[in-house]
Amino acid sequence: MVAREELYRLVWAMPITKASEQLGISYSKLVQICAALGVPRPPQGHWVRLELGKADPAPPLPPPAEGQLVAWTDEGSALPKAPSRPRAPRKKATSEHRAPPTMHPLVRGRKADFLNTRPTKDDGFLRPFKRALPDIQASSDTLDRALLLANALYTAFEDAGHRVTLSGLNSAARRLRIDPREAPMKGDRYDPYPQPWRPDRLTLVEAGAVTIGLIVLEMTERVKMRHVKDGYVRDSPELAARVERSRAYSWTTLKDVPSGRFEPRRVCRRPQLLRGRVYDEQDDEQVLA
Repeated sequence: MVAREELYRLVWAMPITKASEQLGISYSKLVQICAALGVPRPPQGHWVRLELGKADPAPPLPPPAEGQLVAWTDEGSALPKAPSRPRAPRKKATSEHRAPPTMHPLVRGRKADFLNTRPTKDDGFLRPFKRALPDIQASSDTLDRALLLANALYTAFEDAGHRVTLSGLNSAARRLRIDPREAPMKGDRYDPYPQPWRPDRLTLVEAGAVTIGLIVLEMTERVKMRHVKDGYVRDSPELAARVERSRAYSWTTLKDVPSGRFEPRRVCRRPQLLRGRVYDEQDDEQVLA
């Protein structure tokens, strides 16, 4: 007869194969006995990790469940099945997706307009055919995030009582020229070619007697680009090796390309208007179309 406590000490003192030999039974039968008596066994790889000093300590022996055996006697009788433990009630398959954010009128339904674009140049930014759009400059990979960021910004101003709208065609307001480079080189004048896309109307917020222009702009980073076939792609050791093996004519240069990041810039002297959550990474999953 082998009691639960004795079996527990045995299987945690040596591998199951050696413990089964010591008891004179097969490996599979010892596994069944441990299950029937409710004795936890070492996980796979436990003894290797033990030699390296990285094994987890043995879990405590749980008290026997109601109707469970407390000892095993080899009398040739069939081993009883391990008592089934009560199952936790199955949770309903209900989705816990957050409700999509309320979209500002300037942003609602604009994704398709931004994606209806001229062919993107080497800089990777979208150039929509439609120009009566909010002032958002982004690549196709970050368009969803740019729209959500603009929506949060516009909504924050409107919640504070400051209206966000597009300027009229004959507005006297002028759009500032912003350098989107994250790390501009000293003495390197920002003069992109071709010129970046811009809307024909400004996005303005009326903060009291002051009117402020709002621009959501994806920053750029300078990376090494390689000319392959008819365009530039990001260079890498694998690409360079592939080009060298094919003996194709190619060259590299440094270019400013979208970084996928939106760096916060001060847009007014009243930062309290922007308190609270402005942008959340989880909003990437929301549908904007």
